[in-house]
Amino acid sequence: MDTITCISCRQEVSYQKDYHCSNCQALWWGYENKDRIPSSFLKSQQNPLGITTSFHEEITPPPLSHSKNMIIAWLVVHTENQPTLLHELKQGKYVIGRAIPGNIPDITLNNDQFASRKHAELKVGTHEIHIIDLESRNGVYVNGQTQPVGKSFPQALSDGDTIQVGETKMVLKTRNVVQDEITALKTVRKLSYTPTVRVKAE
Repeated sequence: MDTITCISCRQEVSYQKDYHCSNCQALWWGYENKDRIPSSFLKSQQNPLGITTSFHEEITPPPLSHSKNMIIAWLVVHTENQPTLLHELKQGKYVIGRAIPGNIPDITLNNDQFASRKHAELKVGTHEIHIIDLESRNGVYVNGQTQPVGKSFPQALSDGDTIQVGETKMVLKTRNVVQDEITALKTVRKLSYTPTVRVKAE
C-alpha cells in the first residue's frame, strides 16, 4: 500500500479514504511528496496543494459582524421581594423610568415611587455599555456605592454590575460571559443582594 510522509507528525502513513493522516488526522494538503497524492483528489479540492502558497500559511477568518438585532446583554431585576424580570439589550439606547399615561419608557420600573419618569439611559454598544443619569431626582447608583454616578456623565458598566434606579436593583449580564437568558437568570438568582441605597420618594 502506498505511504506518504505527514508534514505534521513526520510519520510514514498510508492513504486513507477520507484523505486524512491516519496518525494525526492532518488533511492531505499538509503532506510532503505532493506528486504522490492522487491527481483526482487534488482536482476535487477547493484549495488543492498545487495552488497553495504555503502549507503553514494561516487563514484568518473574517471578523464577526454584529447585527443590530443581536442580543448583547441582559438586565435582570434583582431586588428583594420583587419578581425576577429580564430585559434583553441589543445595540442602541434604552430609557429606564417609571411609566405614566402617555409616557412608557423602554425599561419600565413598575410601582417604584422613587424612580423618575425618565430616570436613566443605557447606551449599549457592541463592546461597551454605559449608564447615564438623566437629571433624575434620586440619582443612579452602581454596586451599592452611596455616591450616585455623575448626572449626564456616562458610567461604564461591566458584567455583574448592579444598577439601582429608584429603589429597583438590576444586574447586568453580558453575552461574553453568559450565552443565553436562562443562564443569565440562574446566575443572578445565585447572587447575594447588593445593599439598597435608601432614597426619597418622587
